[in-house]
Amino acid sequence: MASELAKGPAVGFKGQKDQAEAATIHVFGNPHLMRNCYYWLPPLLLTGLVLLFSGELGDARHTHWIVDLVQNWFPSMTRKEADLIHVYFRKFGHFSIYALLFIAWVRTLRWRLNFRPGAASLLALLIILSVALVDEGGQAFIKTRTSNPWDVLLDLSGAVMATLIIFPFLHQPSGWKRKNVQGKHG
Repeated sequence: MASELAKGPAVGFKGQKDQAEAATIHVFGNPHLMRNCYYWLPPLLLTGLVLLFSGELGDARHTHWIVDLVQNWFPSMTRKEADLIHVYFRKFGHFSIYALLFIAWVRTLRWRLNFRPGAASLLALLIILSVALVDEGGQAFIKTRTSNPWDVLLDLSGAVMATLIIFPFLHQPSGWKRKNVQGKHG
Protein backbone atom coordinates (compact mmCIF):
# COMPACT_ATOMS: atom_id res chain seq x y z
CA MET A 1 0.00 0.00 0.00
CA ALA A 2 2.86 2.35 0.76
CA SER A 3 4.28 1.77 -2.70
CA GLU A 4 0.88 2.63 -4.24
CA LEU A 5 0.75 5.88 -2.29
CA ALA A 6 4.24 6.74 -3.44
CA LYS A 7 3.26 6.19 -7.07
CA GLY A 8 -0.07 8.01 -6.81
CA PRO A 9 1.09 11.58 -6.27
CA ALA A 10 3.86 11.30 -8.86
CA VAL A 11 1.44 10.09 -11.51
CA GLY A 12 -1.15 12.66 -10.44
CA PHE A 13 1.42 15.44 -10.47
CA LYS A 14 2.60 14.51 -13.95
CA GLY A 15 -1.00 14.55 -15.15
CA GLN A 16 -1.59 17.90 -13.46
CA LYS A 17 1.57 19.28 -15.04
CA ASP A 18 0.45 18.15 -18.49
CA GLN A 19 -2.99 19.68 -17.89
CA ALA A 20 -1.42 22.95 -16.74
CA GLU A 21 0.79 23.09 -19.83
CA ALA A 22 -2.19 22.35 -22.06
CA ALA A 23 -4.25 25.03 -20.31
CA THR A 24 -1.39 27.54 -20.67
CA ILE A 25 -1.07 26.80 -24.37
CA HIS A 26 -4.86 27.02 -24.72
CA VAL A 27 -5.02 30.37 -22.91
CA PHE A 28 -2.04 32.04 -24.59
CA GLY A 29 -2.78 30.44 -27.93
CA ASN A 30 -6.33 31.79 -27.94
CA PRO A 31 -6.31 34.89 -30.19
CA HIS A 32 -9.67 36.13 -28.85
CA LEU A 33 -8.43 36.03 -25.27
CA MET A 34 -5.11 37.61 -26.20
CA ARG A 35 -6.87 40.40 -28.09
CA ASN A 36 -9.08 41.07 -25.04
CA CYS A 37 -6.02 41.17 -22.76
CA TYR A 38 -4.23 43.43 -25.23
CA TYR A 39 -7.03 45.99 -25.05
CA TRP A 40 -8.54 45.59 -21.57
CA LEU A 41 -5.53 45.04 -19.29
CA PRO A 42 -3.93 48.51 -19.70
CA PRO A 43 -6.98 50.60 -18.75
CA LEU A 44 -8.08 48.24 -15.99
CA LEU A 45 -4.60 47.97 -14.45
CA LEU A 46 -3.98 51.74 -14.67
CA THR A 47 -7.39 52.48 -13.15
CA GLY A 48 -6.62 50.03 -10.34
CA LEU A 49 -3.23 51.65 -9.73
CA VAL A 50 -4.74 55.13 -9.61
CA LEU A 51 -7.32 54.01 -7.08
CA LEU A 52 -4.70 52.10 -5.08
CA PHE A 53 -2.48 55.17 -4.85
CA SER A 54 -5.43 57.40 -3.97
CA GLY A 55 -5.27 55.86 -0.49
CA GLU A 56 -2.50 55.99 2.08
CA LEU A 57 -0.05 54.44 -0.37
CA GLY A 58 -0.12 57.68 -2.38
CA ASP A 59 0.47 59.84 0.69
CA ALA A 60 3.10 62.57 0.26
CA ARG A 61 5.25 60.80 2.88
CA HIS A 62 5.79 58.00 0.37
CA THR A 63 7.08 60.38 -2.31
CA HIS A 64 8.98 62.71 0.01
CA TRP A 65 12.26 60.98 -0.95
CA ILE A 66 12.16 63.32 -3.94
CA VAL A 67 12.87 66.25 -1.64
CA ASP A 68 15.98 64.52 -0.27
CA LEU A 69 17.10 63.60 -3.77
CA VAL A 70 16.72 67.17 -5.05
CA GLN A 71 18.59 68.54 -2.04
CA ASN A 72 21.41 66.04 -2.58
CA TRP A 73 21.72 67.07 -6.23
CA PHE A 74 21.44 70.77 -5.47
CA PRO A 75 22.88 71.35 -1.98
CA SER A 76 22.32 75.11 -2.12
CA MET A 77 18.55 74.58 -2.51
CA THR A 78 16.50 75.35 0.58
CA ARG A 79 14.09 72.86 2.09
CA LYS A 80 11.19 75.13 1.09
CA GLU A 81 12.32 75.12 -2.56
CA ALA A 82 12.75 71.34 -2.52
CA ASP A 83 9.26 70.96 -1.00
CA LEU A 84 7.88 73.11 -3.81
CA ILE A 85 9.52 70.82 -6.39
CA HIS A 86 7.90 67.90 -4.56
CA VAL A 87 4.48 69.53 -4.95
CA TYR A 88 5.08 70.14 -8.65
CA PHE A 89 6.27 66.56 -9.10
CA ARG A 90 3.07 65.24 -7.50
CA LYS A 91 0.89 67.57 -9.60
CA PHE A 92 2.71 66.50 -12.76
CA GLY A 93 2.02 62.92 -11.67
CA HIS A 94 -1.70 63.69 -11.56
CA PHE A 95 -1.60 65.27 -15.00
CA SER A 96 0.46 62.56 -16.70
CA ILE A 97 -1.14 59.46 -15.17
CA TYR A 98 -4.61 60.66 -16.13
CA ALA A 99 -3.35 61.42 -19.65
CA LEU A 100 -2.10 57.82 -19.88
CA LEU A 101 -5.32 56.55 -18.37
CA PHE A 102 -7.31 58.44 -20.99
CA ILE A 103 -5.19 56.98 -23.80
CA ALA A 104 -5.65 53.46 -22.42
CA TRP A 105 -9.43 53.83 -22.16
CA VAL A 106 -9.93 55.54 -25.52
CA ARG A 107 -7.79 52.87 -27.18
CA THR A 108 -10.03 50.12 -25.79
CA LEU A 109 -13.25 51.94 -26.56
CA ARG A 110 -12.18 52.87 -30.08
CA TRP A 111 -10.47 49.72 -31.29
CA ARG A 112 -11.91 46.92 -29.17
CA LEU A 113 -15.49 48.10 -28.82
CA ASN A 114 -15.50 49.95 -32.19
CA PHE A 115 -16.76 53.29 -30.88
CA ARG A 116 -16.44 56.20 -33.27
CA PRO A 117 -13.52 58.53 -32.43
CA GLY A 118 -15.65 61.27 -30.89
CA ALA A 119 -17.79 58.88 -28.88
CA ALA A 120 -14.73 56.97 -27.65
CA SER A 121 -13.09 60.23 -26.56
CA LEU A 122 -16.19 61.51 -24.80
CA LEU A 123 -16.82 58.25 -22.97
CA ALA A 124 -13.14 58.00 -21.99
CA LEU A 125 -13.33 61.55 -20.60
CA LEU A 126 -16.41 60.56 -18.57
CA ILE A 127 -14.54 57.53 -17.22
CA ILE A 128 -11.60 59.78 -16.32
CA LEU A 129 -13.93 62.21 -14.56
CA SER A 130 -15.49 59.33 -12.61
CA VAL A 131 -12.11 57.92 -11.57
CA ALA A 132 -10.87 61.39 -10.59
CA LEU A 133 -13.99 62.02 -8.47
CA VAL A 134 -13.65 58.65 -6.75
CA ASP A 135 -9.91 59.31 -6.26
CA GLU A 136 -10.39 62.72 -4.65
CA GLY A 137 -13.64 61.82 -2.89
CA GLY A 138 -12.02 58.84 -1.22
CA GLN A 139 -9.14 60.97 -0.01
CA ALA A 140 -11.59 63.04 2.03
CA PHE A 141 -12.01 60.01 4.32
CA ILE A 142 -8.30 59.28 4.80
CA LYS A 143 -6.57 61.13 7.63
CA THR A 144 -3.20 61.38 5.89
CA ARG A 145 -4.62 62.66 2.58
CA THR A 146 -6.33 65.87 1.55
CA SER A 147 -9.10 65.97 -0.98
CA ASN A 148 -8.63 68.76 -3.48
CA PRO A 149 -11.27 69.56 -6.11
CA TRP A 150 -8.58 71.33 -8.15
CA ASP A 151 -6.87 67.98 -8.59
CA VAL A 152 -9.97 66.73 -10.43
CA LEU A 153 -9.56 69.65 -12.83
CA LEU A 154 -5.85 68.86 -13.16
CA ASP A 155 -6.67 65.20 -13.90
CA LEU A 156 -9.17 66.23 -16.56
CA SER A 157 -6.68 68.65 -18.09
CA GLY A 158 -4.25 65.74 -18.53
CA ALA A 159 -6.97 63.77 -20.30
CA VAL A 160 -7.92 66.75 -22.49
CA MET A 161 -4.27 67.27 -23.46
CA ALA A 162 -4.05 63.60 -24.41
CA THR A 163 -7.25 64.00 -26.44
CA LEU A 164 -5.74 66.84 -28.43
CA ILE A 165 -2.59 64.84 -29.11
CA ILE A 166 -4.12 61.49 -30.11
CA PHE A 167 -7.45 62.45 -31.67
CA PRO A 168 -6.06 62.53 -35.24
CA PHE A 169 -4.82 58.96 -34.77
CA LEU A 170 -8.22 57.68 -33.70
CA HIS A 171 -9.35 57.56 -37.34
CA GLN A 172 -6.82 54.80 -38.09
CA PRO A 173 -7.82 51.10 -37.95
CA SER A 174 -6.51 49.15 -34.98
CA GLY A 175 -3.23 47.25 -35.15
CA TRP A 176 -5.13 43.93 -35.13
CA LYS A 177 -7.22 45.01 -38.11
CA ARG A 178 -4.16 46.28 -40.01
CA LYS A 179 -2.41 42.94 -39.51
CA ASN A 180 -5.46 41.02 -40.72
CA VAL A 181 -5.88 43.25 -43.77
CA GLN A 182 -2.17 42.98 -44.65
CA GLY A 183 -2.28 39.22 -44.15
CA LYS A 184 -5.20 38.84 -46.58
CA HIS A 185 -3.75 41.12 -49.25
CA GLY A 186 -0.03 40.59 -48.71
